[in-house]
Amino acid sequence: GVGSRKYRRTGTITVQCLVPAKDGSQKETVTIAREVKNIFEGATISTIRFSDATVQEAPASPEWLQANAIVTFQYDEQR
Repeated sequence: GVGSRKYRRTGTITVQCLVPAKDGSQKETVTIAREVKNIFEGATISTIRFSDATVQEAPASPEWLQANAIVTFQYDEQR
């Protein structure tokens, strides 16, 4: 059964937003990453609470442009 001990779990998710270098711009990757950030920041999905979120540009490769949305989350586990 479920016990009375409660544990707070904290983690980070990284959503990689990529656009083909030949078809897009770095601005597009940042725009997509900001949209992801706005979806998660401050949201609660089931028992998972999302808090701080940031957008980070990543170095481009010859084939891909990239920006990341980095989101912190917490949930409580009881056992």
